[in-house]
Amino acid sequence: MLEELKNLKTTPTKESIEFFLNNVISTNQNGIDGIKVLCSHAPGNLQLSADDLILYCYTFGWINCIDDKFFLSSTLLPYLDNRISLSKKLLEDAVKFLFEANILNTEMFAYESSSNRIRFKNELLPLSFSSVRNVLISQGLFEIERLSQKTVFYLNQDYIAFIENSIRKQKKQFTLEHLKKKIEENEIAGDKAEKFVLNYEKNRLPEFLGDKIKIISSIDVSAGYDIISFNSENSTAIDRFIEVKAVGKNDSFYWSENEYETAKLLGSQYYLYLVDLSKTELPGYIPLTISNPAIQIMNSTDWLVETQTYHIRHIPEN
Repeated sequence: MLEELKNLKTTPTKESIEFFLNNVISTNQNGIDGIKVLCSHAPGNLQLSADDLILYCYTFGWINCIDDKFFLSSTLLPYLDNRISLSKKLLEDAVKFLFEANILNTEMFAYESSSNRIRFKNELLPLSFSSVRNVLISQGLFEIERLSQKTVFYLNQDYIAFIENSIRKQKKQFTLEHLKKKIEENEIAGDKAEKFVLNYEKNRLPEFLGDKIKIISSIDVSAGYDIISFNSENSTAIDRFIEVKAVGKNDSFYWSENEYETAKLLGSQYYLYLVDLSKTELPGYIPLTISNPAIQIMNSTDWLVETQTYHIRHIPEN
């Protein structure tokens, strides 16, 4: 439905929307023909386009339709007798909807120190939604200042707290979705890399050791390594502990504190296998293997070790 707002022939206003909901839809149920008749009898200062108002109000959930009959959403019924409350409700509903649809987003709002106001970056709003923006202006969300060379849109001071809350919710939702997607992508890449290394190890060593080479990370996530294997056919016990990292062209990866501490403990029995998933289908591909990485990486000029975050705590005075 949101896409259809791009095809509005006329732009509704705060007044036309509120009159339409209060006096045309109200508590009645009417078909499109009845609604058009009622719109045609609106006061002279109101130009009501039944088709555009139905589309706009239906999109934002203010009216419903069953069997070609339109009626007011039950969420608006408590507001019909209070014009101020209704206006606030309609604006907040629209803004919430637009944030959820990412038509409005955090990038569109900026603090302007020269005016001590919040500016709306109108240039970031898709031109196809300019009609929606104009409705928001009529509803009082934005205030316009026309300068000599440009038009500036400012957020109405009364709605700063509401927009702040909308931005927080959108950021939280985006962060959660982004995190879930990233975790899922990392898990898929990690699984592929581990399975490749498992097969690589089984091919590297004699067949009689194959059943003893295992992925253990799916059971023990705190082990500090992913696969148990052998250094050679002469090994009498597990003596190669492999941490698998799926990497790109620059071989960068994240190494947890637990993995690093395990590497220090196991020394030369600990291996990092860096697997470039874009090359695993190539014949004869061999992953980059690093034995005793706690020494070979940390004491090498060939690797750049970067601290991504710091944990800070205050040490109280005695």
